[in-house]
Amino acid sequence: MVFRGEKLKSARIMAGMSLQDLADAMPGKVSKQAIYKFESGNLIPNSITTGYLAGILNVPECFFERPQYAQLGLIEFRNVHSKVSAKEHAMIREQSLDFVSRYIELEQLLQFEDKFENPIKDIAIADLADIETTVYKLRSQWRLGSGPLSGIIELLEKHGIKILEIEAGDGFDGLQTFEVYTDTPVLVLNKSHFKSNDRKRFTVLHELGHLLLPLDQYPLKVRERFCNAFAGTMLLPGEDLIREFGGKRNNLSFEELGAVKQNYGISMQAILYRLRESELITETYFKQFMFMINQFNYKIVEPYPYHGDEKATRFNQLLSRGLAEKVFSVEKAAELKNMRLLDFMKEQSQMLQIVY
Repeated sequence: MVFRGEKLKSARIMAGMSLQDLADAMPGKVSKQAIYKFESGNLIPNSITTGYLAGILNVPECFFERPQYAQLGLIEFRNVHSKVSAKEHAMIREQSLDFVSRYIELEQLLQFEDKFENPIKDIAIADLADIETTVYKLRSQWRLGSGPLSGIIELLEKHGIKILEIEAGDGFDGLQTFEVYTDTPVLVLNKSHFKSNDRKRFTVLHELGHLLLPLDQYPLKVRERFCNAFAGTMLLPGEDLIREFGGKRNNLSFEELGAVKQNYGISMQAILYRLRESELITETYFKQFMFMINQFNYKIVEPYPYHGDEKATRFNQLLSRGLAEKVFSVEKAAELKNMRLLDFMKEQSQMLQIVY
């Protein structure tokens, strides 16, 4: 075993532990200074100590010998994530890096090349009208047509975007970045943050906007506004908006908004923003309806739930393919899943019975 000190540090950060926290959790006399030396490569722990470290940090022992296959670019925790602590910033980044590294290794083993191309990279964005044009072009390039979109996360995975769902504090909803060596886009979601799938879908497309749209020249507030508009327009394009609401409106009902929400997987509040941006309702009526939403306590949990599911599945599908084709062993599959072998075998017992 080649013990890699930087992997110990990675596991510790992912667990949200300081050097002292880890030292305190270790049985026997393992000091903070010793753990620092393990991480810096100046001291190699024996097999017993390595086992304790893996158990406390909830990683398989092979984690400490795995090479790093990825490097992440800039991760911008925007002001909307101001509630996220520095420690949680580090946890999220390290979890993202570990996932992308395992993902790239899995694709290399399968000799699978998944190139990402941005179909709207040459578009210029000056105002909200340009967002409508951009969404039309993207839907055309991806052959999405008009109408509701189902399986948005699956759609993005099919177009080369790596998506990770993690457990994090409620101050964080999502982020995006790129893997440096392959220029692969990475989207990270906090699965414990979303109260409904329609909000999850909106966040996914908001982060997609940050990935695809050329907005570097704008201040944060403007970028956020454009990406919100992009998400809403992707979910409910202009032609569908007109078809569903029939042009300019003086009055709306919750029932009408709820029906469109359930069909298109977009929240009632996002629909109202689309109607306002498209000038189908006035600013005054928009504010009146939003006031009613607050009065009925619908700001966080709306009525008329959207029942479509949104989950990242491609990594597990590739892992199952590799096992079925015997490209790699069960032990390697457990390592790629970042699980102990016995735990992995229990989780995958039905599939393993079929394959082996």
